[in-house]
Amino acid sequence: MGKIDAPYLVWRLNKDGSSRHYFCPRQDDRKHGWATVRLHDARGVPIRDPIKAAEACRAVAAIYTAWRKGAPSMGPHLIDKLGRVVADVEREPQGKDSSKRKEQELAGQKIYRPGQIGAMVADYKAHDVYTSLADKTQLEYRVYLDKFVDKFGETHWRRLAPGSLSMARQSG
Repeated sequence: MGKIDAPYLVWRLNKDGSSRHYFCPRQDDRKHGWATVRLHDARGVPIRDPIKAAEACRAVAAIYTAWRKGAPSMGPHLIDKLGRVVADVEREPQGKDSSKRKEQELAGQKIYRPGQIGAMVADYKAHDVYTSLADKTQLEYRVYLDKFVDKFGETHWRRLAPGSLSMARQSG
């Protein structure tokens, strides 16, 4: 039996004999948004097979290694909560989101990458929860959300901390 090896791959044994597989970056990089994540397949099911886990971990480790070498546009925003590589943000969008994206470009609005505060606020403003509110309530929310995006729009959500928010509130 051969040894399965992938950089940053860690596994734990369950009581029933099955195993859990994780991508585990360096501890020092946590402050940059990297975290230990359990590896899942495309359907969102945790990976139990060591060979599939090694393949998945190698894909995540390639992004992590490129980020550590200083490659542009690489970072934890390319990895989702389930330890999967998200779609390349540079690709041309398809489907119903592509028309929304083109409308934003034509309107001169800044387009944020997935995981950034600006992208999360834009998604919220397009969601039924927001659009079903009364016009006056939407206006009130929009004022504060726009101020929030102006201050933290480029920030990746994992880097946002209560301390930075309180400092911004005091200065603004």
